[in-house]
Amino acid sequence: MPEETPQLPVSETAARPAFDESKQEVQIEAPSFFDKLKLQKKRILISLGSFLGVLLLAGAVWGAYLIGQRQTKPTLQPTPTPEFATPTPDPTADWQTYTNTEYGYSIKYPREWDLVEPGSNGEGSIALQNYLESQVTEEEKQNVRLNPDKIAITIGIYEEIITEDGSLLDWLKAHGHYESTMQGIPESIEETTIGGHQALKLSYPATGVFYNFTSGKYVFYSYFNPKDSSYASTFDLILSTFRFDQLTTGKFLEEENFESRKVSLLNAINTYLEALIVDKDWEKAKSYLSASAYIRHKDANGPSRYVSYEILNEYHSTEEEMNFYNQQEPTFDVKFYEDDDPTGTRVSIKFFQENGEWKTNAWFSKE
Repeated sequence: MPEETPQLPVSETAARPAFDESKQEVQIEAPSFFDKLKLQKKRILISLGSFLGVLLLAGAVWGAYLIGQRQTKPTLQPTPTPEFATPTPDPTADWQTYTNTEYGYSIKYPREWDLVEPGSNGEGSIALQNYLESQVTEEEKQNVRLNPDKIAITIGIYEEIITEDGSLLDWLKAHGHYESTMQGIPESIEETTIGGHQALKLSYPATGVFYNFTSGKYVFYSYFNPKDSSYASTFDLILSTFRFDQLTTGKFLEEENFESRKVSLLNAINTYLEALIVDKDWEKAKSYLSASAYIRHKDANGPSRYVSYEILNEYHSTEEEMNFYNQQEPTFDVKFYEDDDPTGTRVSIKFFQENGEWKTNAWFSKE
């Protein structure tokens, strides 16, 4: 057997590794004040750069938003300054005004002109002249009216009353105011208005221009001579000032009252006869009896044998018709007809006003 070698005990000193002087322990020194200041400055610069970057990004976003807003919103244009037209002066502002209350019209004419009333064309007519009538003899008038530097304007009224049927031209032809030996036949006819009413401008080769116009009641006419007067435009300007005023006294008011009275009276008698003869509504018919007549006939029946009626009154002129309806107690001639009775029964029915209403005393018994 091999001989064992005895192990010697190892001392602590021997167990430690040998000290290597080249491997000394590294000592970390604490940063100095300046090192800390540099580090802090670097951190501040980094933070400031980040902040500026954020600001630039936000600014870019906001700028893009503003550009988008400008593109979507319409561009406001400056409001133009309104231009006000200078009012045209009224050339008739200082003219004189003539008013005819009898026929209800007015017209203006130059202040220095002469007005002759009535004119040579009768009632309601006037003559407007740019020369004084009092300073011209009859012989001189004939010469004056041939002078183109002078003008004599006539406004007249036809006494006939125009009806609502037909045109103004038809009316002129029917009453002999369209063609004559002196005037001839008009070369041209032009429709227009004067005073807001229908008018016709008739141009004649011999006598010049005639204007015919109506107020709805009368037909007016106007012309000037000489026909080649240099004041023709003044004539048109004068006619442009013509105005109708029916809210006056005189004939217009008389005719308005006549029309109103006629309508209300015809309505009364027709309603009365319709109830009495046609409808046999005797209570309604009795409402047109006067107070005293109603007391006498309140229990009576009307005539049952009649089936129709006819009012016979006739008028041969407007004046005659006006006189009839302007009576205090107009009397109507009436015929009652039975079946198969062409002759009829003639009666008279008088109407009058009682408490502002049309009444009658006429009542017809059952038989």
